[in-house]
Amino acid sequence: MTKASDNAFPSILITEGTEPSAPAAGKQRLYIDSTTHLLKATNSSGVDRNIEASAIGGTSVVYKSADESVSNTTLQDDDALLFAIGASERWVVEWNLFVSNAAGTGDFKYNITVPASATGKATGVGATGSASGADNYGRHQGADLGTSGSLGLVASGTIPYTPIQIRAYIENSTNAGNVTLQWAQATTDGSNATIVRKGSWLRATRVV
Repeated sequence: MTKASDNAFPSILITEGTEPSAPAAGKQRLYIDSTTHLLKATNSSGVDRNIEASAIGGTSVVYKSADESVSNTTLQDDDALLFAIGASERWVVEWNLFVSNAAGTGDFKYNITVPASATGKATGVGATGSASGADNYGRHQGADLGTSGSLGLVASGTIPYTPIQIRAYIENSTNAGNVTLQWAQATTDGSNATIVRKGSWLRATRVV
């Protein structure tokens, strides 16, 4: 019987297609996205990520398939909104989030994690702190990567969710890895969770 190890250059044939169903816990499924033609992996939670680096100008789009809730101020990785970058690559990225809190009191804190030695800048746009009206939208922040920011939320009884936009420029060094959005409440409100809603998304484009 011929085995892969019998060949000088063993290979695995992977067919293009849509995102496969989630595998068992502790396993991942590889597939080639039929739209981007890039190699991806799907984990046991049904979250997929790019394995193959995009060409310059290539775009990675990721969306949340389920709501995610946090009721404390400890920054945690978003379950879905991340993407992979290679060594020495430069990317621009935007996160468009639909965020809610029943009372509007927990607000929203965020950070962006990157591979070691990567640098860059980020901006955040959302509601002002302690926002109470549907038109109370216009708090802008800018900082170097690694500095967390916070934005207000409008109570869900006033509007269904508060739109939050985060944009970043990332200049990677020699370490490949993931760019991940972290978030939490800015002020602990255990009675009213801060929720990043299904349909929130990111779009990242490689520029170098």
